[in-house]
Amino acid sequence: MGIESEMTYLAYGLTGIWVVGIFVLAGVHANDIRRLLNNLAPGAPLTGHIWNASLRKHSLINIDPALLNETGRAYRTKAIRNERIMFAWMFGGFLLTACIQYYMYR
Repeated sequence: MGIESEMTYLAYGLTGIWVVGIFVLAGVHANDIRRLLNNLAPGAPLTGHIWNASLRKHSLINIDPALLNETGRAYRTKAIRNERIMFAWMFGGFLLTACIQYYMYR
């Protein structure tokens, strides 16, 4: 068995780990959105301000903190952190796997 086949296993293994990580982080992100929507302040409109903030800031978790209760504000800070981790994982992993795949098949 040559070094090329061992490196191919490494490339496929890293790609698999990256894809599984994306699925896990997407699930965490969906749960964060659910927590935010379950912790709206009493009387906060669900349709107007949240969807406008979503379209303006390109993310549902960037809603106005005034629309959330105290628990929702705490979840919002966690959701922002988890979203940044998810995007860093997506872009960093994409670059890493693309470089490995380029190196393997050139």
